[in-house]
Amino acid sequence: RGGHTPVPEPAPEAIRDALRTVSTGQPLTPEVAEAFMAAVLDGEVTPAQLGGMLIGMHARGETPGELAGFVRAMRSRAHAVEAPEGTIDTCGTGGDVRGTFNISTASALVVAAAGVPVAKAGNRAVSSQAGSSDVMRALGLTVEQTAEAAEASLARDGFAYLHAPSFHPGMRHAGPVRMELGVKTAFNMIGPMANPARPRRQLVGVPDPAAAESVAAALHELGSERAFVVHGERLDELPLDGSGVIHDVSPGGVERRTVVATDVGLAAADTEAIGGGTGEENAALIVRILEGAERGPDHDVVALNAGAALFMAGRADDLRDGVELAVSTIESGAAREQLERLRASAAEVAGTAD
Repeated sequence: RGGHTPVPEPAPEAIRDALRTVSTGQPLTPEVAEAFMAAVLDGEVTPAQLGGMLIGMHARGETPGELAGFVRAMRSRAHAVEAPEGTIDTCGTGGDVRGTFNISTASALVVAAAGVPVAKAGNRAVSSQAGSSDVMRALGLTVEQTAEAAEASLARDGFAYLHAPSFHPGMRHAGPVRMELGVKTAFNMIGPMANPARPRRQLVGVPDPAAAESVAAALHELGSERAFVVHGERLDELPLDGSGVIHDVSPGGVERRTVVATDVGLAAADTEAIGGGTGEENAALIVRILEGAERGPDHDVVALNAGAALFMAGRADDLRDGVELAVSTIESGAAREQLERLRASAAEVAGTAD
């Protein structure tokens, strides 16, 4: 009583030092960034401190070293998934404004059908009406599962979906701040890189060109065996309109190359032609594509992105070969069979749980 308000405990010195550094426009070292992110995930950073850090970093641009440090902390506190050799991911950061359907999810299913294990990271909607988790549920596939169940799915079906909140419990401390800020921050960029299966090869979609360069440099710093960081015009996928870019990450560095659909045997199309809708609508479209019933831009953009993933995974000699393998995987019925296997497994798991 008497209106006394307790004085909050002073922030640990390391957190204060990190905030002071960012407030002067200077970058954090990877080690300091990792320590700060570890404190966030452990619930030791207040909302005000986290908001100040994220806005300060965003105002001057997140550096590759900062992103790499954040990712290392997230990986160290994630529920780790043991994945087969050669496992890849096709997760994008979201955050574009083009409203396309779930291209990376459809591509992941095609890649798995072609024999490359996929640990597909994802979450609910960020930049569209339906995120990966929304469309996975609408497809009748498993969304939330334990690390052990994901490992079993990878071994049995060559595919597992890793719903981010299930594997990064520490992010619950950051969720409210992200919602209140309402702007893109470092957290939008690090999600795909923090895949709990730690794939050595991955395709990451990042809609902003500058951010794509930073993500590619961070993946190089993290020691990726091979990664493609891709984007189109305000799009976190490879498009059909000629604006596609791949930042090819390898131990030797990062190489930038452009992607034109007609150069790999696909027809050009505007991004408006690959628009999406609700989770149910996008799931129905993906089923038609995997069944080989959907022809035109929707089919082609999945073939392009799946082809890039197959090339990156080492299953094709170049992008054109990767696209041809993706198309043949659909036409042979293998993609449809992959979906049916995953649906059967999901139904079996659900029945066991009941």
